[in-house]
Amino acid sequence: MLKYRIISGTILALLGLALFWEEQWGWNRYPLMLLVVILLGFLASREYLQLLPENERPVKGFLILGVSFSLGSAWIANLTEWGTSFHCAMVVFVITGISGFLWEMSRYQPEVRSGPRVAYLQLGVFYLGMMPSFLGMVRFLPYDIDTGYPTRSAFALLMVVFVPKCGDIGAYFTGKFLTGHVLGRTLFTPKLSPKKTWQGFVGGLLSSILVAVLINSWGGVFHCPYAPWLFGLTVGLAGVFGDLAESMLKRDSGVKDAAQSIPGFGGVLDVIDSLIFAAPVAYCWFSLVH
Repeated sequence: MLKYRIISGTILALLGLALFWEEQWGWNRYPLMLLVVILLGFLASREYLQLLPENERPVKGFLILGVSFSLGSAWIANLTEWGTSFHCAMVVFVITGISGFLWEMSRYQPEVRSGPRVAYLQLGVFYLGMMPSFLGMVRFLPYDIDTGYPTRSAFALLMVVFVPKCGDIGAYFTGKFLTGHVLGRTLFTPKLSPKKTWQGFVGGLLSSILVAVLINSWGGVFHCPYAPWLFGLTVGLAGVFGDLAESMLKRDSGVKDAAQSIPGFGGVLDVIDSLIFAAPVAYCWFSLVH
């Protein structure tokens, strides 16, 4: 299991670095990142549907289209200059909801509950589309001439991906190798995620803070000296909440992993869960603090 985690984690890290350098290859519209987020959104949507009761699953096409267009809202806004990325994402959310209602009304049967299908559709678009769409908004941050080469958005993207994921890694290694005889073992959320410990939680947050400080010292995303420390703490904490949110969905469905598509990790949802909550929190930091 550890071997698969190392191999899969290395591949994901290399992919993150490729997205970081995409701009330096002259791809200023970031087509590689768009392709990656749409693909991940598609795979995560399929896993999300499998977690739901069969008779309450929304129409797959509506969900995938809603998630895909939400994830692409930053590209839509920047290519068409129609509104902001957030406006585009909100329009997609509303259109998906109306479409879901109209579809359920057109096929309504008194013995079938239509409300949960519409609700799960909107939850899926919000959870898998709108929240991670902030990754695209981070990538299209305005260029800050004071930060030099590469642009601020490249290092901002690096921070929003690596801070929560390194928090995951720090929590895993602290919980696996340091709890027990060294640090003790105090369960964090025994009903929601039985293997998580307070020791792993603290180790993960410390890892997130360390990574945030290191990347900021390299790329100069924040000028305020205390900002990277607080960024690492809050975005790392958001990543923990994202992990627990997915655990809640899995516990409701009675499964351990969302899927088995990525050896050592489970499914795509098990890999991106921390990023889903971290992305909007990170974007708020980048928008408000310099």
